Amino acid sequence: MGGGGVLYALTSDKTLKAGFPMAPYNTATTSFPTITSATMILTGTGDTTAPPSTYGLPMYNSLPVTTQKAYALLTGAGHSTFSANPGDERVGRYGVVWAKYFIDSDARYATFLCGAEQTAYNTAARFTSFLSTCPL
Repeated sequence: MGGGGVLYALTSDKTLKAGFPMAPYNTATTSFPTITSATMILTGTGDTTAPPSTYGLPMYNSLPVTTQKAYALLTGAGHSTFSANPGDERVGRYGVVWAKYFIDSDARYATFLCGAEQTAYNTAARFTSFLSTCPL
């Protein structure tokens, strides 16, 4: 339960700058209202282990409005997309961008989160849904 573990880590360790929970699953709770670190949740339309409507989206919605956050529902991705198939470029792209922007404070990556690069990349073939508070 790595994605759920990331959310617990962000809840308990306020020194963490950002988190990137992938296909989060947690049977205890889907509510994380005390997370203040930038959090991007990735889920997949084909995930039957941690269905996005049961886990990922409620978890995203529970994050405070003051927290920088994003939610990406990857078209066609299953639960194993995030572990057994490390070649999915959507996961790598956003993992690097999220870390560079929020952990390294590298503003050059902002366009991949909210700017022209994000707009061009965010197609229905890649994402069924992409929600973000947009850090800029």
